[in-house]
Amino acid sequence: MKFVLGKLPEKYAPRRQWIFYGFWLLIIFVFLFNSSVNAYVNLKNDRAINGPFDPYSKEVYKYIQEKTPVNSVIVFFKPRVMRLMTDRDSIMSTECDRMLKGDYLVLSKKVGENQQIPPEEITTCSLPLTIVLTNNRLVVYEIQK
Repeated sequence: MKFVLGKLPEKYAPRRQWIFYGFWLLIIFVFLFNSSVNAYVNLKNDRAINGPFDPYSKEVYKYIQEKTPVNSVIVFFKPRVMRLMTDRDSIMSTECDRMLKGDYLVLSKKVGENQQIPPEEITTCSLPLTIVLTNNRLVVYEIQK
């Protein structure tokens, strides 16, 4: 910033300090405005959390911990999160044949084809699936073997 101000013609020399302050005030205003908008949206949405700690995800984790055997393998598009939250082995797969390596399949209704087969297309795999839990965001299937 000082380099650019040093390149200004001499007729702007008395205003250099004001330009310098004005630039930084503009930067501060942009960040303050952005933070205020984000805070407003956060409060408007009742601080709703979308992700691994929302009520829908917690419901699935609780189900898996309480209703599945300890040695179960869960097929999920975020296997590390599933392992961390449920203490069950987890794999990710977008291939129908590989899903048979798991005991349960958890599909998100929100992510589409992002590292998973969408729930509305899972029937094309012709897997022996039984729905054991469903909520607004996730569907849990038991893979029949």
